[in-house]
Amino acid sequence: MTGPELERRIRLTGLSFAQFAKLANVNANTLYQYRREIHRPPVAVTAHLQTVLEALERARLAELLEIYPSPKGTENASRSG
Repeated sequence: MTGPELERRIRLTGLSFAQFAKLANVNANTLYQYRREIHRPPVAVTAHLQTVLEALERARLAELLEIYPSPKGTENASRSG
């Protein structure tokens, strides 16, 4: 995962970098260095960050689906009711 991709994905979760670092249990300074590609994270850290990001993205998607249900789901609900 590149630094810009990491930055983009963190921003899409709606968390600040400090919040994400705390949630992912990564030092905020270290996360900044990964984001700016000053240092490359070890494979295990990359996998951990990926796992945390995927969980946050799934949670965010679930929230959005609650707020904005799909039109297809709405049509099916109105037909059965």
